[in-house]
Amino acid sequence: MTKLNYYHNGCCNTKMGKFIKNKLPFIEPILRPILNKLRQAKLRFATTEKIFTVIYNENKWGDKQSRSGPGSTLIQTKTIRNRLPELLEGYHIHSILDIPCGDFNWMKEINLDSISYIGADIVEKIIQFNNEEHSKENRKFVKIDILKDELPQVDLIFCRDLFIHFSYRDIFTAIENIKKSRSKYLLATSNRLGTKNFDILTGQWHPINLLIKPFSFPSPLKVVDEKSTREVDKGNSLHLWKICDLNLKNHS
Repeated sequence: MTKLNYYHNGCCNTKMGKFIKNKLPFIEPILRPILNKLRQAKLRFATTEKIFTVIYNENKWGDKQSRSGPGSTLIQTKTIRNRLPELLEGYHIHSILDIPCGDFNWMKEINLDSISYIGADIVEKIIQFNNEEHSKENRKFVKIDILKDELPQVDLIFCRDLFIHFSYRDIFTAIENIKKSRSKYLLATSNRLGTKNFDILTGQWHPINLLIKPFSFPSPLKVVDEKSTREVDKGNSLHLWKICDLNLKNHS
């Protein structure tokens, strides 16, 4: 099941939703809006940690290779894995905060021996697993909530597929926190094909174009097209900015 299907048809993933869909299809159109409102209420009052812990524990994105979702498979990250080392070298990156690091499924394939790497995530089980399986002298994993915890100062903060799951409010909060870290660069997912953004509840999904309203980020220093073969991810690219250039004065 794709993220798009999961988030837009989430009511059908509950026991009640499956019963309605399979046994009583004629009343599904009536109850679907009610079930969606109930699910939205649950998201609205849940903590960010709870939301993403449930997604991880129940493998809500439904991928067999990576619990971080289909976008974190080796097939979908082939271009990034080929291009990222060149970017790191070209911009003299010696330290990285990768947040969210997820289950490290594809990043482990990149040679990070010359990089001081911190993988961060809000899900405790992810951090425990990564430290057990992937920690090294120059590589560690820590639990961090990007919305409220102090971030380490590094050369590059890497936020792939983070803002696509955040509400507008949480995106702005995260960016403010990133700026407070006094780190040098931000490398984040932005959909270069998007012509209009729409808001969500944190834990849902939306394509996001950080170059247009309400974000209006400046032109990036570099763009790496992920060349995704998944229809919902077409246009997703990694955009690089100097963090000091990110002006949030347009946020209202």
